[in-house]
Amino acid sequence: MKLRCAARRALGAGLCSEAGSNVGVLHARPLQSDAKPHRYGHMAGRRLLRGRIRDDADVMRERLQMTRYRWTLSVPPARLLAAAVALMVLASGCSGSRTDPNRIKIGLMASFSGPLAYFGAAYDKATAFFAEEVANQGGIAGGKTLEIVACDTERRSEKEVTCVEKLIKKDKVVAIVADNAEGILSPRALDTINRNRVPVMLPAQTVPIEEFTVDKAPFVFADVQRRDYGKVLLDFFVDQQGVSRIGVLHATDLYGSEGLKELRQAFADRRLEPTTIQSYASGDQDMTIQATRLRDSGAEAVIIWGLGSDAARAVESMKRIGYKPRIGGPPGLYINTYRNVLGPDSNDTVMAAPHAPGDLPVNIQEVIWLFRFYMRYGFNFFVINGRSAPDWPILELNAYKGIRYLGLAIDRVQSTDGTAIRDVLESGQRFDALGYQVRWSQTSHIAVSDPSTETWIARFTDGHVLFDWDPRAPKAYEWCRRDIEEVMTQTRLEGIGRQAGRLIQELIGEILGCFDRYEADFRSRMGDQQFESLKNTLKGIATDPGRARELAEQAARQVDPLGRGATPAPTSAGDLVGR
Repeated sequence: MKLRCAARRALGAGLCSEAGSNVGVLHARPLQSDAKPHRYGHMAGRRLLRGRIRDDADVMRERLQMTRYRWTLSVPPARLLAAAVALMVLASGCSGSRTDPNRIKIGLMASFSGPLAYFGAAYDKATAFFAEEVANQGGIAGGKTLEIVACDTERRSEKEVTCVEKLIKKDKVVAIVADNAEGILSPRALDTINRNRVPVMLPAQTVPIEEFTVDKAPFVFADVQRRDYGKVLLDFFVDQQGVSRIGVLHATDLYGSEGLKELRQAFADRRLEPTTIQSYASGDQDMTIQATRLRDSGAEAVIIWGLGSDAARAVESMKRIGYKPRIGGPPGLYINTYRNVLGPDSNDTVMAAPHAPGDLPVNIQEVIWLFRFYMRYGFNFFVINGRSAPDWPILELNAYKGIRYLGLAIDRVQSTDGTAIRDVLESGQRFDALGYQVRWSQTSHIAVSDPSTETWIARFTDGHVLFDWDPRAPKAYEWCRRDIEEVMTQTRLEGIGRQAGRLIQELIGEILGCFDRYEADFRSRMGDQQFESLKNTLKGIATDPGRARELAEQAARQVDPLGRGATPAPTSAGDLVGR
């Protein structure tokens, strides 16, 4: 605005102050009286004057009574030179705001409104967190900062197409992170993406594998895709719970339709048929009709393939008609809205969910990230049946990983050229995913993880997510995590505040309590020597506030978000005790 005012003052227009009587105006001047009025001369005068300087407006109207015009500028010569200089500065300023060489624009496509608005809130927070960490660590690709440019898709495919075109053509982003693939994979959106060579990252989103080819979508990349959730759910219901009459309820969006394909194959492999297959649209509040059909089909268990809030509404509809089958579903049920809506009725819902192999109950690098996130934003908590459980920011974590992959690629090539970013992503190089590695190739833009994850059965219990019903799970680890989550309540954490050393000491004290309660299970899992070493290490920290503060400072210190020069986090119990 200041630059525009400077240009106008240089012209003598006087529109940036009420003083200024010597007004210069760009207008059309008459040449002869037998021509039609010049359409642009009138508009030019109105744009500058807007009726604020009455005398000159009157003069302009008198001139427009004439007929043929030529363009002239009634400005004193000295002001004309000043105007030229001011307009050059203005043009330079506008150009810099669009293509600032020290700022990299990343597009964010997410649902900020509608029934899935929590996706937008989570993705917005996670991408902003990454951009903030990058800036605090000196920038990326030679000191550049990141600017996140968001577009609300409302989780509608047509809006997703519009967002692609806006972000690429108008906002000039160099890459995009998106919370859904449906509109992005449409021919119109892909044409815009491919022509402008803008890489798109889809973190933790289902994609149609048959259609998601490098030829069709050479600039679109997806995170790891698992296609055994349906099989694991069926195996659990049939083999462990003795239930074979199973119905299916799925969303009609991409997530639900791809899930239905997976379930059909899983049923066929076991030579079973679902008792009925019902569907719903995202955002439906009343599913009484579908619930009635599921009940009447004789289904003893129902697999709901959809996201948290929609699945919760389905369970509520079943409850209203007195129908209480066993409920199972994919990781989409993990989204907090399922437990928020259902409360105690969410208990014993089972999920097929990815689980990383290893002898530790948690992913240490993800724990470090969660600690940093907590220190920055805090957490929400469930309170179900009087018990507390943290609402872990899983959507935020997935979004953070997605933008981090793009950041790593940009930093490696030291460029924002879309083709260069695409080439390094599909080169087969490994990209850190906070505790494991992922890679893409020239033949597949669906990530492969190393080590490979496994699909385990998890269950909800008073807000907690436990894998203890899976026969492969170390029960003591699951129960210990539940115990710690219950005692580290929101009230207790608020009392600790941001005193990181005290937080570490209290957490270690609770872990030592687990070692006492479940000692036999821990010894069986770790072995006597490793168990004793780890227990002694933890005792030393718990009794030495200085060591606890040192550890806390290391964890809370701003870690380079791109891992440049970072020491790898431990991935096993042996690493923790210095084996």
